Amino acid sequence: MAMQLNAGEIGRGDLFSILPENIVVSEADNGRAVPHSQEEIEALANSILTYGQQQPVVVRRIEDKKVALVSGYGRYKAVGHINTVLRPDSPVKLQCKVVDCNPEEAFVRNIVENNERAATTPVDDAHNQRRLREEFAWTEQRIADFYKRSVAHISQLRKTLRLSQPIQQAVARGDMAISAALDLVELPEPARQQAVAEATDQTTGKVDSEVIRKKVRDRKIGSGRAKARTMKEVRTFFEEQGEPVPIRELAENLLDFLAGKITDRQMRHALENVCQFSACEPAAHS
Repeated sequence: MAMQLNAGEIGRGDLFSILPENIVVSEADNGRAVPHSQEEIEALANSILTYGQQQPVVVRRIEDKKVALVSGYGRYKAVGHINTVLRPDSPVKLQCKVVDCNPEEAFVRNIVENNERAATTPVDDAHNQRRLREEFAWTEQRIADFYKRSVAHISQLRKTLRLSQPIQQAVARGDMAISAALDLVELPEPARQQAVAEATDQTTGKVDSEVIRKKVRDRKIGSGRAKARTMKEVRTFFEEQGEPVPIRELAENLLDFLAGKITDRQMRHALENVCQFSACEPAAHS
């Protein structure tokens, strides 16, 4: 049986054709912290005009027989662009699937659809997880289970919310790796800005993660704080110490052992050599 909606249309079953202006829209319900760019909207609008709307948006019934957008914000904006810019004299209606759900279920639906379409970034996920946490009282474990990730991973993403909007947007655009953003969390804001400026390629706008990582590491070392080193840095450290040959050989063997290049037996032999050297040359370490 057809149902009546206060949106200017009568549809069959749960499918309706509705003008965008008759749909209630809240940007807070969009699962993308960084919304669609104008270029994306225009490209999608041209695709809809050429090939039609391939997938309906999802709307939910609310009070007064109105409908609110659940998912499909890009398609919604694209049809709006068609009607206001490309074809204002011949408006296009938005194909909609109507569902019954509450605000929490609607937001979860939006997240699921975006994730299935790989339409969100780690920053989007962090913002969505904050809303699940703060507005709908989800626990860290529930969020982790929903995203099929560990609680530790969710906690790491949470740190990105402390970064400035320009940095978050760089991650969303793909100009900065999430690993670099997480490294930047450990710097105060002025140092973050300087690090990003020095690590950004002026031609491409891409941020070099290694430059960011080195600046964070150098700052920690300079302030006397411990920081994990790469194998290359460990090797350089031992080479700079001017240690006796057996100690330097031990360092080389240790690196090879960690990299899986030598066996347990060979590593034990290296340790025995150092022990023998220490016993014979006590003055070298006095």
